[in-house]
Amino acid sequence: MSIALSQSSSFSFRELLGMNLIILFLCALALRALFFYSYGQHEQRHWQADSMDYHVCAVGIAHGTGMHRVDDNKPIFWRTPGYPYFISLFYKWYGLFSPAFEANMPAQKAVILAQVAFSSLTPLLIFFLAFLITGSLSLAQIAGWIFAFHPGFIVAPSYLLTEAIALLFFFGFLLCLFSIALPSSKHAQESWVLSRIFFGGILLGLYTWMRPNGEFISVLACVILLLSAVSWPRKIMRIVLFLCVFFASLSPWYVRNHNLTGRWFFCPMSGAYLCAFSVPKLIRRAANQPLDLCLKYMFVQAQNETASQEEIYRAIKSPYVVTRELFCMQLALPWIQQFPKYFVLDWMTEVLKTTFDLYSSQLVSLAKNTFKWDQIEEVLSKKVAACLYAESIPWWMRIIAWIEFFYSILLWIGFFAGCWLFLVRNAYGFLKKRAYDNQMLMLWVFSGILIGGLLFMTGGFGYARLRMPAEPLLVILSLIFWFWVFARDK
Repeated sequence: MSIALSQSSSFSFRELLGMNLIILFLCALALRALFFYSYGQHEQRHWQADSMDYHVCAVGIAHGTGMHRVDDNKPIFWRTPGYPYFISLFYKWYGLFSPAFEANMPAQKAVILAQVAFSSLTPLLIFFLAFLITGSLSLAQIAGWIFAFHPGFIVAPSYLLTEAIALLFFFGFLLCLFSIALPSSKHAQESWVLSRIFFGGILLGLYTWMRPNGEFISVLACVILLLSAVSWPRKIMRIVLFLCVFFASLSPWYVRNHNLTGRWFFCPMSGAYLCAFSVPKLIRRAANQPLDLCLKYMFVQAQNETASQEEIYRAIKSPYVVTRELFCMQLALPWIQQFPKYFVLDWMTEVLKTTFDLYSSQLVSLAKNTFKWDQIEEVLSKKVAACLYAESIPWWMRIIAWIEFFYSILLWIGFFAGCWLFLVRNAYGFLKKRAYDNQMLMLWVFSGILIGGLLFMTGGFGYARLRMPAEPLLVILSLIFWFWVFARDK
């Protein structure tokens, strides 16, 4: 009943690294470069909603003040320094003559070109990930080519945003995690396993320096290691080693933030995230006021609390600085506790939007010239309609949107049918002590933990770009079902 995961075992691994992979990389590179040169580089389309934040941080680093604003020298906490440091290398190379965003276009285009080159490795990483967890050369090739042509992964490198670079580290982490967690690795040498855990912790740490949700992903990884098919002493040892390596790689930023604020944290953006996206909706229900006014109210409250605490610090001559984002969390929690059901409802609505949104919606925002800011609130059905027919966009965008729409239908049919076939039925067989495929069951359980966790994190404000870390696993699991359908009798 399960796919033959070793159907391509007659091929040697060296053959997998031959001309097909070179062509895959060159095709991915050509498509990403074509989009940037023909469309992405014009009219400042690389300037997205969060790009200014990364620019401000990079200017401080390039200027020599580190993660401090150059205008008032206040420390920056709401972003992590990994991606700004990457940008600052190009600002130093080209010369930083002004802190204005528009004054650094040559350097920013060089950043984009580097991202285009590096991100072209993504289909290769996904190829290796698919081959690792299925053993099928054919499935791995299809997965790799899907991501060579995937619109979300083609467009992402053309933005001054973290995904194009950060996802390389994340997919490398997934390779390490699945290489030791699946039952097929049960008899691997412990030294080999520990080396994978070490590199996995380092890679997730590098990802977290760019996208701080890596802290939450480390919890998911520990759950997977806890469920792996080894003895409890080995499980505990592996989890401890992973957490030690992971948090040791982040420790300089924890120490920096503690020295400045007197509190231990890596990135406090979760508080600002709740105040910006979740709490205003709760206030709208309670006060029956427009959402934009509720948003302003929350940030005025956070600013007032920050100013009040700064006065106290000045009065007592405290050596510490105030972090507004930490006050945001304090302000958000009472509202969430007062309206927990509405909070969960709003959160899951945004999770569904992340799950089923089309990456082509990014093209719509580019065509409408609304790409420099995020809407306060978006509705999934309207976003999909805008891609397919409701908005006036160039013909080539419309074609891409319809292709992605039909591709998404196949993706979700394969995923949900595979959940029933390989997860639910295998789990039933396990509980009833009947025949079941343990390798396939654990693959779907581990992947489900990661996919569910990654999507759940996006509940404040959902859109397709936030689904990118989970997309390879979704595609691989869906392909497993379609391979079962079309190749089981061959």
